[in-house]
Amino acid sequence: LKPSIEDLKKMESLGYLSGSKPSKEKDPKDLIWIVKAMEEGKRYFEGKDYQKAEEIYKEILKANPENYPALIQYGTLLREQKRIEEALSIYNKAKDLNPSFIHARFNLGTIYFEKENFGKAEVEFLKILEALPDFPEPYFYLVMIYLKKGEREKAREIIEKAKKTLKKEANLYFYEGLIFVSENNLAKAIESFKNALKYEPDYFDARFNLAQAYYKNGKVQEALKEYEECLKLNPEYSQLYLIIGSIFLYDLESTEKAKEYFEKFLQKFPEHPETQNVREILNSL
Repeated sequence: LKPSIEDLKKMESLGYLSGSKPSKEKDPKDLIWIVKAMEEGKRYFEGKDYQKAEEIYKEILKANPENYPALIQYGTLLREQKRIEEALSIYNKAKDLNPSFIHARFNLGTIYFEKENFGKAEVEFLKILEALPDFPEPYFYLVMIYLKKGEREKAREIIEKAKKTLKKEANLYFYEGLIFVSENNLAKAIESFKNALKYEPDYFDARFNLAQAYYKNGKVQEALKEYEECLKLNPEYSQLYLIIGSIFLYDLESTEKAKEYFEKFLQKFPEHPETQNVREILNSL
């Protein structure tokens, strides 16, 4: 017989569908309350009542220590509260229960990455890709890890591997562009950033880096066009007004256009640290 949706929910709450096992000391029928408890814990967590949510997750895990979904949610709760070492302990316990499942490994990998423990992060992300090669995020983290470690060839290998699996993923071309920039291969970087924008036209970082690559490559008009597109995407990014104003002033010698952007900057960001410098530039024009 095919289990009902309610039966599946009960099984999942007890850890069956995650690959973990219910407590040996408890009969599964005595643990059905966990279904409601898991929902309550999630509700308290989303309402930011972390103390109450933690009490519920602890109660669940006391009755059913091998409950993988509860461990993951409890780890997420701890991480949200910046209790990182406790979260690591919980995620490692979940990983030990289910080494082939990605939830715990992904959380461990991202925490290690944030702590700049790139060796441990690399191990977790590579393990994830062994189990789930079409999961995009581990590829991007691995590229960032290798770039931070100065291992450009490894970063390039990961990108090429990801291209075969992920196909039309803008991030792949963005990170490829960063590799080319680090090698001062601006023509290739421009090509990669343009490919990223082909798949995701509103990708701000790709467009901003494209503008920078154009400028470094001496293509001022192309750079200006992309910076102006960036400003449309994010009009609150103060630095763009200064960049565009400076291009008009120093590269294109268009004083009036430079004034326009510097004045917009002062209007929008009167408390910015660069305010005094911009005023001095305007007074000199």
